[in-house]
Amino acid sequence: MLSCKKEVSKAGFGIMGKENGLIFYSDSSIQSKSYKQTLINTKNPSYLMLGSYKDPVYGDYTAGFYSQLRLVAFNPNFKDVTIDSTVLEITHDAIYGDYSPQRFHVYTLKESLLSSKDYNSSSSIPFEDDLANEYDVVPNPIGHSVYSPNYKDTIRETIRIKLKDVIGEDFKKTSMTDSSVFSSQEKFSEKYKGVYVTVDEPSIDGKGGVFTISKSPKIILYYTNNTNKTHYKFVIELNSNAIRFNTIKTKLHPTMNKEVTDRLKNAFSGDAFYAQANNIRSIIQLPKKIDTLKSVLIHAANLELPVKFDELFPPSSRISIQIFNSESDSTLTLIGFANYDKDKKMYVIDVKDHIQRLVSKQRINLGLIISPMFFSNSAERIVFCGNKDITKPILKLKYSSF
Repeated sequence: MLSCKKEVSKAGFGIMGKENGLIFYSDSSIQSKSYKQTLINTKNPSYLMLGSYKDPVYGDYTAGFYSQLRLVAFNPNFKDVTIDSTVLEITHDAIYGDYSPQRFHVYTLKESLLSSKDYNSSSSIPFEDDLANEYDVVPNPIGHSVYSPNYKDTIRETIRIKLKDVIGEDFKKTSMTDSSVFSSQEKFSEKYKGVYVTVDEPSIDGKGGVFTISKSPKIILYYTNNTNKTHYKFVIELNSNAIRFNTIKTKLHPTMNKEVTDRLKNAFSGDAFYAQANNIRSIIQLPKKIDTLKSVLIHAANLELPVKFDELFPPSSRISIQIFNSESDSTLTLIGFANYDKDKKMYVIDVKDHIQRLVSKQRINLGLIISPMFFSNSAERIVFCGNKDITKPILKLKYSSF
């Protein structure tokens, strides 16, 4: 449910009051726009991302990842064994969305990932052969723990994707017909080039979720020795030593397509505006009257950005504030962060230093770039209120002349 509450002052930029004839107060509404960022570098990320959600405002957001496979041990002995099962186990740190069942896919790569190549959120590698069994998986929530005595294995907050028997049998066959494949990482990577892990989009609004993953996903081959009936497991990791990158796909919701597209294309306005990780940043245009201030000392400057809160897809707990280096340079420079205030349902950004630099002509007033703090490592999104909402974005300024 999206909502903006609480009435605020409707005064424009100017003097609202004085203290001892020296201190001036000013409230000013702001204008904004959004822009889509492309070619976001996602190679060797801090967090892998996997999952999909259908946001009733933005539409579909789907995250997957490509990865090499890394041997944990060499030269396994698969003679006289029975392959019991093969599982891709993914332990997640957090979820944005809910624990709805999802249909995962694990494709084998036809080409190798290269350390010399850059990969971004739109990159792709040719793939084939879906190794995942075709059924929906219900991810285990945080805190879940089940112990398997046969394999001495604890299953925690994981996504466990059961793979087809063919992959386990192929590992077994290769180890016996060409054991050199398992003798070194280089030879193993020549034959098994890697995997692409992704998921289907949900069909219902407000369903699905995207997981952030810091621990290494594992392909676990469970098998039993036919002679002594002992259970074993062979582990292959998709760890940080592997070349990996996240891939992101977004698709606007049909009912919001025009509104969101307009905010991406049009000039600055007082309408509601948007930010979404790996996709869209917002630009706040500070009042141009700031540029006319001279011989001014800024005592306080707070930018209040109320949001349209949604319980299903809540706003980011923290945002980053950046600026353009110059009119001809689109490179961003970080100038601060702001936390989400759950009680006020807004971000309050301290921009005192930035505005002082603007009036001192140390910076150019090119706006503030707002986005989720983990822009390239999360699936968060924010819908900010506009000037037509009851609670409006506003700049509160306290300054004195000298």
